[in-house]
Amino acid sequence: MISTSILARRSIFFLSLAGLFVSLYLLIVYTSGNPIVCGPFHGCDTVRSSQWANFYGIPTPAFGVLFYFVLAMVASIRTASPMLYPKLARVGVILLGFAGLIESAVLTGIEAFVLHAYCAWCVASAIISTLIFFVCWFDKGWDALDSARMMTELKFQFFAFALFVLAGGAVIILLMRAA
Repeated sequence: MISTSILARRSIFFLSLAGLFVSLYLLIVYTSGNPIVCGPFHGCDTVRSSQWANFYGIPTPAFGVLFYFVLAMVASIRTASPMLYPKLARVGVILLGFAGLIESAVLTGIEAFVLHAYCAWCVASAIISTLIFFVCWFDKGWDALDSARMMTELKFQFFAFALFVLAGGAVIILLMRAA
């Protein structure tokens, strides 16, 4: 039977990959100047052209890439070494999740009350980071994995990451062509 902590780490890992996909796509279109495939909201170009699209010259999606990458790495490290400072690691994950939640709330508030435009990709990222924050609370952080279970989980994450690279890369290429 799979523990709640393992399911939470899996969820954090998968959600981080989804957020990484969204952030990478946005970073590519922000830096290339290509049109954004926006979906139902039609506010992506308004958001991208606003003063909030960059922070000290750095495109805002770059921070999302960093955030989601760090979360995915922390989930993997916690799987490989669950007893490495488990309480500190749990607090760190919760703080990262909280930072993502606050950042998403601020940026979504700017979309709603300042720009009066929504970017479908930004909304997706906000939903993902909110889910990560709530899932973080289920990773208790003190369950020890035997070596066989640890290897199974690490293989699971490796194959998920490989699928992410292949499928995510293909989808980004298709989106760039569609725009």
